[in-house]
Amino acid sequence: MVFIATVYMTKDFLSAIPLSIILIYLLKPVYAGIFQLTRHEGLSSFISLMVVVAVILAVLIGLSSVLLIELSNIHSSGVLAVITFIAPIFVLGIAGVIVGPLFYGLLLAIYRAEVYYRERKKFPAPIGLIILNIR
Repeated sequence: MVFIATVYMTKDFLSAIPLSIILIYLLKPVYAGIFQLTRHEGLSSFISLMVVVAVILAVLIGLSSVLLIELSNIHSSGVLAVITFIAPIFVLGIAGVIVGPLFYGLLLAIYRAEVYYRERKKFPAPIGLIILNIR
């Protein structure tokens, strides 16, 4: 009975246990190598942790740059218009039928105004572009 209660109370953390075991086995050689250099347990643990954080940040930065490139391709293909009309329905329900196209129209108007003024180079940027800092 106690075992069942313990599992029930820790069910949200059970997925972290296998991941932590895998990380222990993967990082043990890194820690051992750093420990041989520093001969200090706390410093070696800290440096090992910073190596993991640096790797995770590098992966996230790489993924975010790929995501930005893909988002720019989506905008040029017109799929963004379809997603903008459909997505708010799932988030806001039937009110999303009005909010989605309205928001998309606003963003499209700001984008087209910016392109218009950039091509002519006669007028300053519209106030919406200054507020949103779009360049």
